Amino acid sequence: MKGKKVLFLVVILFSFALILNATDYTKNSWDENHGIISEMYANAEDEEGLEIAKQALIANNNLYGKKSTQSGLALNYMGLFASALGYYEDAFDYYERSIDILKAKGSDQDNNVGIIAGNLGSAYLDAGDYSKAEEYLKLSVDKLLKGSLTEDNEEDIILSLFDLSNAYFYQEEYNDAIKTMKTLIDYEKKWYGENDGQVALDLRDLGYYYIMADDYDNAEKYYNQSLSIYLLNPDDNTQDIGVMYNDFGVLYDEQGECKKAVEFYDKALIYFNKMDEDYRNNIPNTLYNKALAQFSLEQYNASKENMEKAYNLYKDALGEYDEMTLQIKEDLEIVNEMLE
Repeated sequence: MKGKKVLFLVVILFSFALILNATDYTKNSWDENHGIISEMYANAEDEEGLEIAKQALIANNNLYGKKSTQSGLALNYMGLFASALGYYEDAFDYYERSIDILKAKGSDQDNNVGIIAGNLGSAYLDAGDYSKAEEYLKLSVDKLLKGSLTEDNEEDIILSLFDLSNAYFYQEEYNDAIKTMKTLIDYEKKWYGENDGQVALDLRDLGYYYIMADDYDNAEKYYNQSLSIYLLNPDDNTQDIGVMYNDFGVLYDEQGECKKAVEFYDKALIYFNKMDEDYRNNIPNTLYNKALAQFSLEQYNASKENMEKAYNLYKDALGEYDEMTLQIKEDLEIVNEMLE
């Protein structure tokens, strides 16, 4: 009986799938198809969503015209699904066609053009083409800021500004990255409040941008601002506080203040060790950072102890042949040579 029950369930599910796939979405209105497609995107049903979005485009072309707003919006969904699936060349094509259609509609579509340009810029960012990402994310920000900023589009401008700051950062255009991140933080403070967790997170990123720009005073300034927000609710922000102390350690390491760096790595470890076992994934990284700082201080025994701990944790988590595990193993051999 058990085998028959399983077979029955498989047949029913398979039959349902056939019925679903047999539905002809090319006959539906955009309102009908849009509801189905948006739900599939929200549920990450990307393969099937892409196929239905393609059928919706056919329907929109027939019902409203190939240059209609509805067809432009269907192409955007095709881009979203293709991006999620890693089909970047297809996604670029869909997004660009969508933008061309909606741009031709005039300023009434500026908000939609801004959103879709942001989607395209994000896809280029994921694909590693940072110059193209910058181009479309700048277009996105320009179009979105032309309209009135409301709760309906605040997330869109925040995402585009964040991605644009990353596009600059990956091209080592640190001044532009810093300027864009500051603009983003200003909007977040306005919409979410001065002490919001997202503000704290982006202040941390801003501090790191300053480290990369060799401006350590400003890096410390914005790290302190980030940390001060997390310390308002220390019990709820244990991991974030630990991460900030680790980042302070990196900041002082970068300036050759290794003794001070070790002090902050120790503070980070105190917070990480307060967490449940499942959430202690930052410990090996901080142990490794601490070991490197101790090596610079010629504290070779202490360096070896912490590096061995980091090595064992990385090996257990990532495997013996992971790149990071192998790097620590190599460094550990150097420490052992210093102790001979």
